[in-house]
Amino acid sequence: MSNYYNYQTGVRTYSGQTAGLVSRASLNLGVVGALVGGAAAAAKAIPEVRGNRMSGVQATREVLKEAAGSGLSTAAGAAVAGALGLGGALSLVAMFGVATGVKYLWNSATDSSSRELVATGQAEAAEAPKAAKPKKSTKK
Repeated sequence: MSNYYNYQTGVRTYSGQTAGLVSRASLNLGVVGALVGGAAAAAKAIPEVRGNRMSGVQATREVLKEAAGSGLSTAAGAAVAGALGLGGALSLVAMFGVATGVKYLWNSATDSSSRELVATGQAEAAEAPKAAKPKKSTKK
């Protein structure tokens, strides 16, 4: 096993050690990102469900989609920042940039299918009250 001393960071590393730390940290930060993203999506969905503008199933789908996208983008940002070995503010800038790009791609890939599901759900919800109303009779 080879080792080297990084004079810029002052850290002695062994081959394989850095990759394990980066992947573990990325996974942990991805879980935190998923929790935060899911909580934010849930907070946004609650008034929509209470106002009957979104069903519970639609809200659940949206929360899961946002949690997955936030977790994935956070993990990707952490992996890139860790792999580049940046420190301090530079690692935050790299993580922010990569996470923003990944989340943008995630939203682009999932929004078209979500819009179709929401449109279908809203169409079904709009038709349901019409079917429940009795038709007016023109006969007197």
